[in-house]
Amino acid sequence: MGKIFDSLTGFIMEAVKEKNTSKVNALKNLKAKMLEFKTAKNAKPLDDAAEIGIIKKMVTELHNDADLFSANNRTDLAESANNEASYLE
Repeated sequence: MGKIFDSLTGFIMEAVKEKNTSKVNALKNLKAKMLEFKTAKNAKPLDDAAEIGIIKKMVTELHNDADLFSANNRTDLAESANNEASYLE
């Protein structure tokens, strides 16, 4: 198991105490993606390299989402996606 996955629960609890909803959402989504990766059929081990790959993919997806939201005049959603991406970066 990777080091990041093992630390996620603690990071989520800290973000909840800070009442930072964007950070909580970003970390919960990251944990869900890692669990999905770990439990997939014919899954590879969730090591540090796999964790970093998942994070990079999520950051790219969030930036793409933010661009789409901006193009459709949904600045509130674009800002939220950019905030989540910045926490993961």
